[in-house]
Amino acid sequence: MKAREIAGKDAKNLPDEEILAISLISPSVFEVLVDRYQDAFLRKAGGIVKRKEDAQDTVQETFVKIYLNGKKFKKEKAGDSFKNWAYKILVNCAISRYGKLKKEMLAFSPLEPDLSGEKNFNSLVDYSERNNLETRIDNQNFVSGVLEKLPPVFSAALQKYFFGGKSHKDIAAEEGISAIAAKVRLFRAKKAFKKMAEEMGRLPLII
Repeated sequence: MKAREIAGKDAKNLPDEEILAISLISPSVFEVLVDRYQDAFLRKAGGIVKRKEDAQDTVQETFVKIYLNGKKFKKEKAGDSFKNWAYKILVNCAISRYGKLKKEMLAFSPLEPDLSGEKNFNSLVDYSERNNLETRIDNQNFVSGVLEKLPPVFSAALQKYFFGGKSHKDIAAEEGISAIAAKVRLFRAKKAFKKMAEEMGRLPLII
């Protein structure tokens, strides 16, 4: 069914990709995607930029970019999804905002000690922690890039394992397969992941 034929109808039970297509004709429908992903996006962005206000601004910017670039989204191969595409935009927005915040903090960092004896905001910034966060962000982006190149069945299992913190038993229950089958799938997926990562020139920290 074409988007124009279902624009204006109840889209809450439709797949993300169809909702996006309809929203380009009926913008109000885009709210379905906002409701569907806002909380998860806030958690993801908060893990990168830390402060609630910055996370909210990041998510708002992300939804704007998703809508403005909606016509560019296409499912070009098996395994592609709106969710993966949207999370890439979110992470890019969060990293960009984090970089700006970092520059601002460095720009206003005092060259002389605070003679009042009171610690200001910049003196409380843990630069080591910031560097560690940058490393984690870079590592996560690399992992996401490797997962995109794997067969969908391997990619899905590893996303649940790496990012969802789920065991092979959890995955077995969700996929409707035996625990042994899930364990074998994870084993093969990890081997494929490691091989692909090596071909891309490095191994991520999680391996």
